Amino acid sequence: GGAVCVAAGLMGGGVVEGVASAGGVGCNEGRVLMWLGGEGQMAGHEMGELIGMQPMNVSRALAALAARGWVEQVPDAGNRRRKPHQLSAAGATAYAEMTPQLADVASFLFAGLNDRERESLSKVMTKLGRRIRHWGEN
Repeated sequence: GGAVCVAAGLMGGGVVEGVASAGGVGCNEGRVLMWLGGEGQMAGHEMGELIGMQPMNVSRALAALAARGWVEQVPDAGNRRRKPHQLSAAGATAYAEMTPQLADVASFLFAGLNDRERESLSKVMTKLGRRIRHWGEN
């Protein structure tokens, strides 16, 4: 989910790009798909802030995924101006098919780390994943 996206962003997006291209989508579409699959329903502008994508790129990625039938816009009962998106059933299937590839990449990357390094990295990535949610609040 979020930690994978944070890690992928720190590594230049290569992880997401490799998995996304194998799934037949571009890097930005892959990032959005993985973020929605891992984190759930979210508005495009919120997602852009969290994963460091330009709003236009998020919008294009959402449109491309919607054209495939993988993403759908859902109403927000508490805020009619907010436009959250979520994975459709087909999008959830695509995400589930890409998840094992992410696990393979993670296994490859983490194989070079000892247990202490993995634990430290996990703590840092969890902390960064939580912290990025509050970026821009100040």
